[in-house]
Amino acid sequence: MNDTSRPYDADQMDQFLAQLAKGGAHASDALDAVVSQFSIDEKLAYELIQDNGAWDAEFAQSSVLKSLFLNLLDEDADNAA
Repeated sequence: MNDTSRPYDADQMDQFLAQLAKGGAHASDALDAVVSQFSIDEKLAYELIQDNGAWDAEFAQSSVLKSLFLNLLDEDADNAA
């Protein structure tokens, strides 16, 4: 029985994501490629990429950099006051 709630073929998606990861694509490039290839919205593509796990290190690094940047902004605001 096929899951008709998904607007894409799960096996094809898995293969496509594996190819992107093997090719060294960054998460943002993978997002663009998935949206284009499967004609799905960015939110779903982002969830699929996160669930895949191949880009976990990149997501973690991005989160750390965002936190550092926000901390710098807070320090600048405190120093300006």
